[in-house]
Amino acid sequence: IEHGPWTPRGGWLLALLETRVRVGATGLSAPLLTRVGLSGRGRARLTPGGMRFDGGGPHLDGLEGEFSFDVQGPATAGWLQIAALDWHWPGPGSLKNLRLDWQLSQGLAGVLRGELGLRLARLAVPAGGVEPPLELAGLTLRVGFQSKRELMSLELAAELEALDLGAEHYGPARARLYGDNLAPPSLRRLRSALSTGLNPRGISQSVVRQRAGTLELLARELLRGNPVIGLEGLELTTPSGSVDGSLRLQARGLRWPIDWPQALPGLQGVAELRLPAPLARAMVEARTRERLLAARARRAAVGEAKPALDPETFEPVSYTHLTLPTKEAVCWC
Repeated sequence: IEHGPWTPRGGWLLALLETRVRVGATGLSAPLLTRVGLSGRGRARLTPGGMRFDGGGPHLDGLEGEFSFDVQGPATAGWLQIAALDWHWPGPGSLKNLRLDWQLSQGLAGVLRGELGLRLARLAVPAGGVEPPLELAGLTLRVGFQSKRELMSLELAAELEALDLGAEHYGPARARLYGDNLAPPSLRRLRSALSTGLNPRGISQSVVRQRAGTLELLARELLRGNPVIGLEGLELTTPSGSVDGSLRLQARGLRWPIDWPQALPGLQGVAELRLPAPLARAMVEARTRERLLAARARRAAVGEAKPALDPETFEPVSYTHLTLPTKEAVCWC
């Protein structure tokens, strides 16, 4: 630490901090350099070289980041990016060009407001056995949240260039998910209740009761504001065609605990989903086959005869019972 008000490498600063980290006997090629201004504002810069851990651990290249802070006011902004990350446990995988950025500030009642962003060029997670590998390309997420007195708004915008699941190819895709009338004051109490630790053996019964009470308080405060949840601009390209839809749901007059028979009139919403006829047919067939298998298992358990429509013969029979003459199916409620 070099103290100010003058530091040889930092000019007029309150302090200049240089932090070096070692993994085993190997140090990082560049330190974490933090500059603290005379006003209490500061900026930290991280630019290490590649890191490889022993025992088949992850290999990291191109880590770089920067963040700013203000010790007199709860606010921070910055970014962090990784050029490449490879790992081998629990299965081989890799990602390319990951970047995170944020702008956060603390408002009334200790509630954060600001914006979070994520960009990812490629993610590959090969799977073993029957499951197909996951390959994702061109993912962009942007989350914004802000406080309006006691309520809070949240918005998530997502775009995806491509998603490969074995032989199935999806994308591009985009959607906007938003929420209004969310109640943030309970989040501060929730954070204090959940900061004890995650080890169940080390949690006392009083802490468990405290956490349960905090979750009930969070649910009660959330319902008090008559929350609104919406999904707009949903577009997804599938192997069978394009899917698009929207959703808006609002809860009015609900209280915790929820009495669902009396609460249903308080749920108001509208939804629309448009999808290709082949995809709609496949969804209906999969659900019908699932119900047929469950019915056959129940009958076999009590020694009854098998259902007349067997799951193995369902596929050729289904086309005589299920016809969708149009090129696309529209569902709304």
